[in-house]
Amino acid sequence: MKYPGRQLLVVVSVFIGICLVPLRSVHAYVDPGTGSYLLQLLVATLFGALFAIKVFWARIKRLANKVTVGSLRHKQDPGGK
Repeated sequence: MKYPGRQLLVVVSVFIGICLVPLRSVHAYVDPGTGSYLLQLLVATLFGALFAIKVFWARIKRLANKVTVGSLRHKQDPGGK
């Protein structure tokens, strides 16, 4: 039986292996704008997470309210009427 993603897995594994090989010397330049870009990514991630929490918080409150109201009704009317 052939694994359908086997070739992709091999290619990705080889790529990761090559990336992890230590180099003797690296002549690289990090642009000063890189720090600003990374800060923007961090802030965008933070605000995106806060927005997602805000959107889903209403659903969580609604579910908690249903559970609470349902249990209170059950306690007040044990006959189920």
